[in-house]
Amino acid sequence: MARSSASLPGRSSGRNSGDSTDSSENTPMSPLRLPFLKARAKTVMNKWWRLARLEHSFIVLVAIMVAEAIATKRIDASLLPAAIGPAVLTAGVFALGDWFGWKTDKANRRTDMPIVSGEIKRSDALTFAAALYFIGLALSLLFAPQAFWFVLAYALLSVTYDPVLKKIPFVGNLFVASTMAASFVYGGLVAAPSVPDALWTLAAMAFCTGVGRELLITLRDVKGDKKIGGRTLPMILGARRTVLLASGFICAAIAISALPIIRGAGTAYAALVAFADLLFLLAIFKAMLSQNQETLREVRNVTLWAMIAGTLAFATLAFA
Repeated sequence: MARSSASLPGRSSGRNSGDSTDSSENTPMSPLRLPFLKARAKTVMNKWWRLARLEHSFIVLVAIMVAEAIATKRIDASLLPAAIGPAVLTAGVFALGDWFGWKTDKANRRTDMPIVSGEIKRSDALTFAAALYFIGLALSLLFAPQAFWFVLAYALLSVTYDPVLKKIPFVGNLFVASTMAASFVYGGLVAAPSVPDALWTLAAMAFCTGVGRELLITLRDVKGDKKIGGRTLPMILGARRTVLLASGFICAAIAISALPIIRGAGTAYAALVAFADLLFLLAIFKAMLSQNQETLREVRNVTLWAMIAGTLAFATLAFA
C-alpha cells in the first residue's frame, strides 16, 4: 500500500501534459485521489492503534477521571489533564510489550499483530514506545506532580515485565492486574490527601477482574510461550485448572461489584454493572466449554467489552 503511493501525481499519463484541464485531474488535491489518501491514512492509523491498543488507554483515561470525580465530588474539565499522562503511557506499555513479545506472537502465528505481519518494523515500534513513555511521564509530572512517583514506579516495573516478571509464573499476571487497579488508586492520590474507601473497592474489583482476564489471555499464548522456552501458570496447572482459577477471580470481582449497590448506588450503576457481570459470566462459560485459540480470542473480546461496561458503571458513581 505504501509503495503504491510513491507514484507522483501526473506521472501516469504524459500525453495530456499540455492540456491544463486534463493535468489538473492529477494534482495532489484531486477528488480522484482523496479516497485513496483517506484509505491510506485509515490503514496507517489502524496499525498504530493495534500496536498501542488505544482502547485500553481510553479505559485508563475514563477510570482515572472517574476516580478523581468520586474523590472530589465534582465533575468538570479540570479532571482531564492528570489522566492524559497515564493514558499515553499505557499505549507505550502495550507497544513495548509487542516489541518484546514478537517471538511469541510469531510462534502463535498472530498475524493480527503489526510487528509479526510486517506492517510496522520492530525498530519503529521501539521508537514509538519510547516516545510514548517520555510523553506520558512528562505529562504526568506536569499535571500531577504529587502522584508522579506512582506513575514512575509503574513505568519502571512495566519495562521489566516481559524480560523478568512475565517469566515468573503468576507474578506477571498479578502485575498486569495491578495496573488495572492502579488507575483508581492514582485518581485518588491526585485528587485527595488519601484514597477514599470507595476507590479501594473499585480497585479490588478491577484487580480481580484483571487477574482472571490475564490468566485466560496467558492460556491463549501457551503454544508460543513453549516454543520460546517460557513457563507460565497455564503450563503448570493445565488449561482446565487455569480456567477454574480465572473463573474464581472473576466471580470474586462480581461479588465485590455488589458492594456499591448495598451502599446505595443508583439504578444506572446497577444496570451497567449487571451487564458487565453477565458478559464476564459469558466469557467464563465459553472458556469452560473450549480452550481453543478461536474461543479464547472471543473470550478476550467479551471481557474487554465487560471492562468497558464496568468502567461506565463506575462513572455513574461520580454522580451519586
